[in-house]
Amino acid sequence: MSTADRIMQSASIPPVASSHERPLRVIVLCLDGLSVAVSMGFSWLLHRQLLMVPSVRTTLGLQAPPAFQDYALLLYLTLPMFLMMTAWFGLHRWFERAFTRLSLVVGVLKVHLAVLLGLALLSFLTQTPFNRSIVGLFLVCTFVLQLAERLLLERWQHFQHTRGHA
Repeated sequence: MSTADRIMQSASIPPVASSHERPLRVIVLCLDGLSVAVSMGFSWLLHRQLLMVPSVRTTLGLQAPPAFQDYALLLYLTLPMFLMMTAWFGLHRWFERAFTRLSLVVGVLKVHLAVLLGLALLSFLTQTPFNRSIVGLFLVCTFVLQLAERLLLERWQHFQHTRGHA
């Protein structure tokens, strides 16, 4: 084996995505985008349901449901951040790497903390106020949906492997 071959096979150089892996990455990113949009709807429903429970309403200090434009603004700002952070932390390469459940939770948590920091920075720079209850409920819903999405993808991949398709 030549020196050039050994350098190309070294672990420090990531392999180029083959034509088979690229569509899977795009599917994961599309599912993440869909989960962000769906979780915005879930956070709206959750906010309305929590308002009906007086003890939770006073404990969390929830007010009347915010206007639609507040939800739309948050979705508009966080969707690109989620997709960038998912790619940045490598969670779109779900089918290519072996993830443990702990590394999955830590990876999704990193994405959410980075998005929260991005929102805080954006709020500071633009002086745009965000409703904290919207942001909190949205991040909780997104965390649960993205974790469930990846666990379902893992089960689907295992099912495909046992059937001999992977």
